[in-house]
Amino acid sequence: MMTLDLVTTYSGTIKNRLEKIKKRGGTETFTDSKYTYVLLATGERPTGGYGIEVVDAKEVHLESGSYIQITAKEIRPKPGDVLIQVLTYPTAVYRLPKTHLPVKVKWVH
Repeated sequence: MMTLDLVTTYSGTIKNRLEKIKKRGGTETFTDSKYTYVLLATGERPTGGYGIEVVDAKEVHLESGSYIQITAKEIRPKPGDVLIQVLTYPTAVYRLPKTHLPVKVKWVH
C-alpha cells in the first residue's frame, strides 16, 4: 500500500476546494510544490457518526497508462449508537508525495 497521510490542518486553498464539494459529495485532487492532496466528501448526512477512511492506495500500471488508485469507504454509525441530531458533511483530506499521475478514487462499502 502506498503511504498516504491524513491531513488535519490545511491551507485556505484546500479549505476553499473542500467547501465546494462537501455538500454534494465527491472527490478532488490538488497538487502544490511538494504534495498531491486528495479531498474526499460524502455529502450531507442526517446525523453525526459518519466519517471517511482510506483503506488502500496503490500505483496501477496498465498498457493504457498509469494512475494512483485510492480506495475509500464511508464510516457509518452502528445501530444503537447515540448520535448528535444535526446535519453533517463528512470530509477527509489525505496527501501523498507530489505526483503527475492521475488519481482515481473508488468508494467501497
